[in-house]
Amino acid sequence: MKAIIKINLLLVLVLIMAVELPAQENNVVTVEEVGVRFTVPAGWQYQASEEGYVFGHNSIAGLMVMSLNEFNSLEEIRAAVSQGFADEYGTNLQLNGSLEAFGERGLAGHFSGVIEGQPVKVYAVSLLHQYGGAGIDCMVVSTPEAFGSEQEEALKQLAGSVVFFKPENSKAKWWQDLFTYVDGCRLHYLTSSGGSDYGGGYSSSSDETIIDLCPDGRFTYWSAHDNTFDIPSGFGNARGRDRGAGKWSVGDAGGVAVLQLLFDDGRSLEYELSRKDNKTYLNGTRYFVLYDKAECN
Repeated sequence: MKAIIKINLLLVLVLIMAVELPAQENNVVTVEEVGVRFTVPAGWQYQASEEGYVFGHNSIAGLMVMSLNEFNSLEEIRAAVSQGFADEYGTNLQLNGSLEAFGERGLAGHFSGVIEGQPVKVYAVSLLHQYGGAGIDCMVVSTPEAFGSEQEEALKQLAGSVVFFKPENSKAKWWQDLFTYVDGCRLHYLTSSGGSDYGGGYSSSSDETIIDLCPDGRFTYWSAHDNTFDIPSGFGNARGRDRGAGKWSVGDAGGVAVLQLLFDDGRSLEYELSRKDNKTYLNGTRYFVLYDKAECN
């Protein structure tokens, strides 16, 4: 159900009408690296997106969205949705009633509220992966006036068709796909702190790392560290800089996905990759994943 908060303005704008997507001949979709197979309901078309899959119908208003989740138990799903969803962009969705069981490894619920200011109704299903991989979120969203049994039945068909199987090297492949973007992917870490003491002194520090991952397998790396102090007995500043370029890849180390940076000068760096609450961590440190900042020429 975390997919609810991923809908962007473009999707919201088309909720008031039926959506025309390219027609497909095969309505069974298999995603080997995730270990999931599903069947597209009759009359619906789908298109891959950065977050998963978007489904539209020529005569049924609204959209269905399918994406990955990171839940490990039904209790985690309950805790995540019990307070609803809200963000600074005008999204506020609240659970109507209680969650219902959807098979043995899923929960479903109805939501209402607004997405970027647009009034909506939502029916969503979260499924746990049978073999411990990433689970699946399915949702259908439409305006309150248009939402009805057709949308809910289609979502139940989609979620009910999901079959999980054991993925091979799914973690490394998933991260590789996340970082591989046509315009490049930037991983950005930034932290700073500062303060004064009782003696009138002041100190500050900052750390920043930028890793630009390009679709041709090349990367650029830049990092900076600054420490400054200003106290009655003196002033000081310490700086460190590092930069480089090379080839990047994502591998598997004992079931853990690892980002590998091989610099042209012979150096190498490795970062264990993890996700929590839809946030990306490299060696336990939060990095922002940005798709419009990478410098890939």
